[in-house]
Amino acid sequence: MGNNRQLLRKLVDKFFLEYPRLLEDVRTAVAARDASLLRRAAHTLKGSVGIFGAHEAVDRALRLEMIGKSENLNPGDAEEAWAALEQSLDRLRPALVALGEENI
Repeated sequence: MGNNRQLLRKLVDKFFLEYPRLLEDVRTAVAARDASLLRRAAHTLKGSVGIFGAHEAVDRALRLEMIGKSENLNPGDAEEAWAALEQSLDRLRPALVALGEENI
C-alpha cells in the first residue's frame, strides 16, 4: 500500500464491516460441522487479515480452512482452532482500530 493512508483506512473500514459476518460463519460452520462453509469462510477471512500482514491470524485461519478441506471436522480440533483464531483477531483489532483512526 506504500504510504497511501486513504487506501489503508478504506481497507480497515471494509474489514470491520465484513469480518463479523465471516467470524459468525466460521463459528456456525464449526458448531454445525459444515466443512464447506468452514472452508469458504476461513479462506475469505485468511485473505482479509493477510492484507494487514497479520501472520498469526492468517496461520490460524489457514488451519481452519484445512480442517474444512479435509471434511473431517473433529469437534475438539475445530473448536480449538476457532478459539485460537478468535484470540488472534482480538489481539489484532486494537491495532487496526488505531490504523483506521490515524490522520491522513
